[in-house]
Amino acid sequence: LSDSFHSRYVNTIELKVPGEHTINGTSFDGEMQFSFVVNVLDEYKSNRDHQIAMVVRHLTASKTKDDDYMEMFLEGWEAAADRTAENCTARGTPFPETPHQLLARTQRRHRRRLRASPWSVGGKKHRKLLRQPFRNQYYYGYRGSLTVPPCSDIVLWYVVDNPMEMSAGQLRRLRHLVANYRDAQCALGTYADEGGNVNRPI
Repeated sequence: LSDSFHSRYVNTIELKVPGEHTINGTSFDGEMQFSFVVNVLDEYKSNRDHQIAMVVRHLTASKTKDDDYMEMFLEGWEAAADRTAENCTARGTPFPETPHQLLARTQRRHRRRLRASPWSVGGKKHRKLLRQPFRNQYYYGYRGSLTVPPCSDIVLWYVVDNPMEMSAGQLRRLRHLVANYRDAQCALGTYADEGGNVNRPI
C-alpha cells in the first residue's frame, strides 16, 4: 500500500478517537487518517480529478508497553500543545489545568531538554516514517465522502485491515490532546463531546 502513495504528499493527519470505521463489526479505540491530495511529480498533478485518497490505520490499546512509533508522534504533539499553553499563559489567557496536568507538562519539558527532539530527522527519513504504517499491509477500499462537513463525496478510502497497537497510557494521552486542543487564539478548538470523543461513526 505504501508504494501506491510514494509520489504524493501527505496533506493532513487526522486523529479520530474512537475510530470511525469498523471491520466485520469490530470497532477500534482510534484511527489515524492520512490524506493524500497533490501528486509530488508535476506530470501527475492534473490526473487527480479532485479526489482525496484517505488511508486509515486503526489504533488499539492492547500493548502493555508504549509503542515506539506512536510515541514519536505523541511527543511531538505534546511539545506543540505545551508551547501553546505557555504562550497563552504569557498572553494572560492561562489554560484551566489541574495540578497533576501542570506537573505532567513540567516533567515533559524537562525530558525534552535532556534528549534531542524526535522530529530532528532528515526529509528522506521523515517521508519513510509517514509510510511506515502502510508497509506490506492489505486494505479494504471503497468510494465515499468526507466524515466532516461539507461531507463531499470525493474520497477514495483505503482502510488497512489490521490495527496498530499502542498502550493504554498512550491512548489516554491521545484522548487528552484531542479533547484539550487550543487554537491560535487560545480558545478551545476541538469538537470533542463531553467524553472526549471526536469520531463520526461510519
